[in-house]
Amino acid sequence: MTESAVVVGLRASGRPAFSRGHLAGRFGLVGEDLFPRGARGRQARQTRPIEEKPAAGRPVAVGDTRPSP
Repeated sequence: MTESAVVVGLRASGRPAFSRGHLAGRFGLVGEDLFPRGARGRQARQTRPIEEKPAAGRPVAVGDTRPSP
């Protein structure tokens, strides 16, 4: 079974910093805040690793303020 973590918090609450500081060693990090400003296709770029990492048996940590199915 593959581990997953969902990092939840309000805007400017430090989700990316927490993820990098506490989860980066064990989990592949995925989140809209980790992309450069103005990056195109954020939703697709975010969804792809969320599906691929667990399928490959690797844990994933997801952080987003606007999650959607």
